[in-house]
Amino acid sequence: MRPAADAPPIMKAWRAHLASLILNRLRRWDFHSKTLLTFRLLYDIIYYDKIPVKEECVFMATSPIHHLQNLVNTRPQKNMSDMIYEKISQLIQSGEFPEGYVFPNESTLCEMLSVGRSTIREAYKALELSGFVTRTKRGTIVNSYSAILEATPLKAVIHGASRQDFLEFRLMLEGQSAALAAERAQPHEVAQLQQLQNELCSARQNGDYDRIAALDRNFHETIAALSHNPLMITSMAAIAEACETETRESFSNLSAISDTIDQMISMHHAILTAIRNRCPGEAMTDMLNHIAGISEPESL
Repeated sequence: MRPAADAPPIMKAWRAHLASLILNRLRRWDFHSKTLLTFRLLYDIIYYDKIPVKEECVFMATSPIHHLQNLVNTRPQKNMSDMIYEKISQLIQSGEFPEGYVFPNESTLCEMLSVGRSTIREAYKALELSGFVTRTKRGTIVNSYSAILEATPLKAVIHGASRQDFLEFRLMLEGQSAALAAERAQPHEVAQLQQLQNELCSARQNGDYDRIAALDRNFHETIAALSHNPLMITSMAAIAEACETETRESFSNLSAISDTIDQMISMHHAILTAIRNRCPGEAMTDMLNHIAGISEPESL
């Protein structure tokens, strides 16, 4: 079989040269099966003008590795090893890389993702330190779910949680934090919370949506601080970034953004009033209603 007959001579020569390079690699290197298939398909496309059939592509398309390949094809906004670490940790927590999964070795994964070896080494090391994997002579292996929970920082677990799991955790944490704040907050601390509310109202008048999201985050973190419970304060710090992201997402419906922000300010006022009046039950109820309103787009 020869290259496509209707291709220009220079194109034929280019295809033949590139295909020969690929074929040499196929012959010389004992790659991981996924890499072998990738090169084989590329060789067929370049040399024979052959479009791979669905069955040939299904392995790559359904493998979790393709998520990483998509990742490295995007313009990086941060260190590539950090991006790979975050993506792999998400795929482990979602179950796409199951317990006992053995990752390709560093050299193979470098070829698959077209990144430097140090990048993969740093990502694997971070995954090991975070408790997601164990590195042995057999390779890099995904740990059991219980081992991951014991070793993984809460922020990493939150980052990979489902929307429903995150909502349930937030309701539990912030509802109780608001109740304790109503019991324990000192007058000067309530004044600080009032100052944040005033700044939020000012940002609303100026249409400063970025500042509104940041102030909302500060408002919730301050309430956790007013609980005077170190575990609640630490837990709130771990989820604060995800909470801010959720708030910003609630602003995505531009036609309803004014109502969304007005509802936020109104609920903040109710929570603040309950804390000032030392009404734990009301503070908890108002906080639960507020979080549920943010998390359910239909209600905004």
